[in-house]
Amino acid sequence: MSCKYCEKKEYIVTFEESKDFEGYVWVEGNDLVVDNDYQRTLVEINYCPMCGVKLEKEASIMDVINAELNERVKRNEL
Repeated sequence: MSCKYCEKKEYIVTFEESKDFEGYVWVEGNDLVVDNDYQRTLVEINYCPMCGVKLEKEASIMDVINAELNERVKRNEL
């Protein structure tokens, strides 16, 4: 079964408080993203809030950088 929210990244919620302020909520990887004209907030989640499927953790660019730095420290390269 395909969930349009966690697999296709469709908006769960959109909101418009004025013509100059709008926002969106969606699932990206294992993050719930709340985005508006002023700020983006990511909250790590384990399950899709719409279908309940367990979400797989995706390596972020920071995870990759931290892993590389840790390896360099272990090899005394830094």
